[in-house]
Amino acid sequence: MGMKTTHLKKLIFIVLLLYGNVMFSQTTVSMQAPCNISGCGAQDVEIGRVYIGDINGDQITTCTVGDVLNDVYLYVDISKAASKIDLYMQFYLMNGSDKIDKDGNVYVGNQKISIGISGSITTGTYQMFELINYTCGEELTLTDVYLSWQTPGSVVGPGCATQQSKCSGENLPPIDVQTPIAPDFTFVYNCENNGFQGATFTNASTGGDGVLTYQWSFGTGSSPSVANTEGPHIVQYTSSGTKTVTLTVTDEDGDFNSITKNVVIDSTPLASIIGTNVKCNGGSDGAVDLTVTGGKTPYTYSWSSGETTEDINNLSIGSYTVTVTDANNCTSNATIEITEPTVLSTSYLASDLSCGGSDGAIDLSVSGGTAPYTYLWNTGATTEDISGLTAGTYTVTVTDTNGCQQVESVTLISNDNEDPTISVPEMLSIEGCNEDDISSLNSRYPFSLTESSDIKDSFFATDYIASDDGTIVSITYIDVVASYNGCITTVTRTFTVTDTCGKKGTDTLIITITDTTNPTWTNEPMDMTSVECDPSTNAQAFSDWLASFSGTDSCGTAAVTHNSTGLSDDCGGTGSETVTFTLTDECGNSITKDATFTIIDTTDPTWTNEPMDMTSVECDPSTNAQAFSDWLASFSGTDSCGTAAVTHNSTGLSDDCGGTGSETVTFTLTDECGNSITKDATFTIIDTTDPTWTNEPMDMTSVECDPSTNAQAFSDWLASFSGTDSCGTAAVTHNSTGLSDDCGGTGSETVTFTLTDECGNSITKDATFTIIDTTDPTWTNEPMDMTSVECDPSTNAQAFSDWLASFSGNR
Repeated sequence: MGMKTTHLKKLIFIVLLLYGNVMFSQTTVSMQAPCNISGCGAQDVEIGRVYIGDINGDQITTCTVGDVLNDVYLYVDISKAASKIDLYMQFYLMNGSDKIDKDGNVYVGNQKISIGISGSITTGTYQMFELINYTCGEELTLTDVYLSWQTPGSVVGPGCATQQSKCSGENLPPIDVQTPIAPDFTFVYNCENNGFQGATFTNASTGGDGVLTYQWSFGTGSSPSVANTEGPHIVQYTSSGTKTVTLTVTDEDGDFNSITKNVVIDSTPLASIIGTNVKCNGGSDGAVDLTVTGGKTPYTYSWSSGETTEDINNLSIGSYTVTVTDANNCTSNATIEITEPTVLSTSYLASDLSCGGSDGAIDLSVSGGTAPYTYLWNTGATTEDISGLTAGTYTVTVTDTNGCQQVESVTLISNDNEDPTISVPEMLSIEGCNEDDISSLNSRYPFSLTESSDIKDSFFATDYIASDDGTIVSITYIDVVASYNGCITTVTRTFTVTDTCGKKGTDTLIITITDTTNPTWTNEPMDMTSVECDPSTNAQAFSDWLASFSGTDSCGTAAVTHNSTGLSDDCGGTGSETVTFTLTDECGNSITKDATFTIIDTTDPTWTNEPMDMTSVECDPSTNAQAFSDWLASFSGTDSCGTAAVTHNSTGLSDDCGGTGSETVTFTLTDECGNSITKDATFTIIDTTDPTWTNEPMDMTSVECDPSTNAQAFSDWLASFSGTDSCGTAAVTHNSTGLSDDCGGTGSETVTFTLTDECGNSITKDATFTIIDTTDPTWTNEPMDMTSVECDPSTNAQAFSDWLASFSGNR
């Protein structure tokens, strides 16, 4: 970054007054393709520094990171430029690694920002262009800088040099733009072991001139509390809370700027463990109680044994380490060792007795476990050692202070040369539920969990043998339930023979008690048939029927299951299903029984709107069809098992006349099971209304005769009358036989006209048609005198006759 001194600042101000406005008005800025810099080696024009300033050229020294600066400009110092004109500059303006144009837009390509300054070039400061969208904290660099100029008198103007000797740029280093001081820093938390978080603060400031100095203040409870180097700085805290951290950056001109951030410091977690050791050797009843203080909740836990809960139990011996992580990802570790006592063990020194005597003794020694110990012998003694014993087996249970036990048995014998022997069958299987079914009937001796009394008097039989070189004193037995899985019980029966010296012999019989007996019905499945349907209760009745059967078992409970998938829905609410019921005891013995549940529907549906005749309906062509359709659809019924539908056999009204008609219809009401009832009803439309004249017959008289039109006029008169009927059409008939011909073409006739509808309803009206003649005829050849006819006897008569016939007339 370029150097700036007070003297140079004053010089720049003077240069701006002299040249700034002139150069600004002669400056042009555009984006152009790069000039060829090959061979550019002249150093006649040099750039001193580039900085961001305001409209007046004053350098902007401070800003706040992230703020967009408005009304700022990029300025360049020309530090060497004697007797030169038409300065031309090209460069890439870099924002970090991005190329940007003067408006701050990132672009891809090789076009450079190009600036032409026409006229004489002198040393001084030149405003290049306004920086748009410059954000405080961005660092700008000019790279690939190219300079060209012309010698005085040239007329080429600013642009790529026409003479390679008038350019400079082949090996120019990048030029950093002097930006405002923008103090900033980042920080990351660390988790120190002093009970509170620490933080590492890293300078992220930009801008400023020359060598920068830094002044940090890290807030209350910090160590160190201040620093005057760039850093990074690792700071520890002795308290939690919000810490106000300030960084002030000052450049070598004395310009400075500060930023303050609030940093929240939490305490760090501290884990401690209280352990409970395993009580008895080989056990897994150890436990760990973890306590966490400090840090930021919630915590997560990761034990070396894989658990993720705060406390862990059911532990065997070993080392257990936990890592506690708080919400700030700070951790604390703690380790505890779970131990166990040594094995509780016993040893003894036994003193056998003289045969038949009572001078035996047992000297017991105990080690391991956790002292003190307690003792319980099968004789009832509670001392460690016992004496004054006869021949027999002595058992002691040793219990340490944690409740751990060790059982030791010692058998004392009389001095004898040979042990007695005993032999019993190896196996015996019986039917039953458990050991309680062992009796003297099926197992020779009843079940006994305690040693029996002497049975030697009843013992000897086939497969039950005992012998001794001396005298057998007693034979006893004791039963132990070896296993039970709910259905099979195994009992180990141990027989012991004892001679007079206390020597013993044993043999065992394994008794297996198995439940192979099927359960029995207490309420056997039975068919339920002909249940009349009731939709509101059918489902419950079926469910109750399924659940109504039960059974019992001599050894325990028996459960009923079935294979029902639901009633078949044949019609309405009816249905049937044959169900297999299975009664199974706890040992899998089972019996089955089939039963059928049937819901039937034999009840006819009932009319809710019974079909009724509809008669004497006066016809109305516009409504008759709809009235008939509505009548057909107006009847309905109901059924207790479901729905009921109405059907009919109508084929349509008989069309007797006009819009009338009638039909007797059979209506059938049928439920979903086919039960039905019928009812006949008749719909009748009648017509009793006479038709009406629309053009009533009227007399036509005094018609002057015209032989050429009279007949047509009479015919038109007869056909001119008409009528209508509300049920259909109406036809006009008459009784005319023709005009009476009184004279010439005249005549008259009185006609009866009848208007009849399609149902025969009719009305009549008389009218007279008259043709008269009151006009005199006219001469067409009027009679004229004929005189002076020269007589001619042969023609006179003929002439006279012709004269008489020569005259005619016309009507």
